[in-house]
Amino acid sequence: MPYNIYLSMDPFIDHIQIHVDIFGTHSTMGFIFEHCSTRNKPQLVNIINSQPASCIKKWRTTLWSSYIMQIEEYPIDSIQNIINAIAECCKCHSILFNSNLHLT
Repeated sequence: MPYNIYLSMDPFIDHIQIHVDIFGTHSTMGFIFEHCSTRNKPQLVNIINSQPASCIKKWRTTLWSSYIMQIEEYPIDSIQNIINAIAECCKCHSILFNSNLHLT
């Protein structure tokens, strides 16, 4: 009986992109991240009300505990990378987040 084996260079399987309009003064647009020591990536743990991130519908079911891999063209490895990328993107008035979901 044959088996299906799938190989990938990407250790994260599910990808999702979200668009966030820029307003407010919070350094991460209302996203609250913690550094995951297992995957060595920032992980989304919460969102602050009345910030741009709070406008994302159903964020708890789609984004909660996801790892942020890229913001626009900036690769993300730390929370400071997120803050720097958002600061650079503020010139464009919108941000495209590339997030990888880790379903536990």
